[in-house]
Amino acid sequence: MRGNTKLWNGNWDHAQEHIDTLVHQAEIHSLARFIAPGRARRGELAILRGDPGEGVEDLRTSLAAIHAIGYELLTTEFNISLARGLKAVGNGGEALDLVERTIRNVALKGDTLYLPELLRVKGDVLLATSRDHEAAEKCFRQSIEASRFYGAHAWELRTANDLAALMVATRRISEANKLLKPVFDLFLEGADTADLKRARVLLTG
Repeated sequence: MRGNTKLWNGNWDHAQEHIDTLVHQAEIHSLARFIAPGRARRGELAILRGDPGEGVEDLRTSLAAIHAIGYELLTTEFNISLARGLKAVGNGGEALDLVERTIRNVALKGDTLYLPELLRVKGDVLLATSRDHEAAEKCFRQSIEASRFYGAHAWELRTANDLAALMVATRRISEANKLLKPVFDLFLEGADTADLKRARVLLTG
């Protein structure tokens, strides 16, 4: 269940079917270590589909179960989604605290592969809670740098979208295009993920 890209490509109906199947199989075969992560995936999808309240509740419950059984493989990934959900329901302070704790944890454990997305979400939360453009931009730039270090082009594009949107909002349109276009061009023509659609709108808007 690690790295479930179906959640991020915009085909949420397909993702829902996939997650429901995984949870059902885990339940009928009493695979406890997979039930809670499967339900957490449902929470992630609920947040993406615009129901953050339900998603936050599912993630909180699932993470508690995950901690109880000691199956921590996906904790960082689910914390990222929970932070996004908390921001969406207006709990920005809690979201920022969770992201910062998770950043410290990945540094201690060496699980820094998730650092690009954590920094992106931190920047997004800072924008929502404090409107601190300078601090948010610093997080976005750190995220892009970390993405490049790991060769994580998908995360680089997602953060470049956020930073470009911030630049457009502050009337730095030329700078936004200069940032985003090279990242967008890393992807093959014909790809149609949600992040690529957003990049295309930013570049043509």
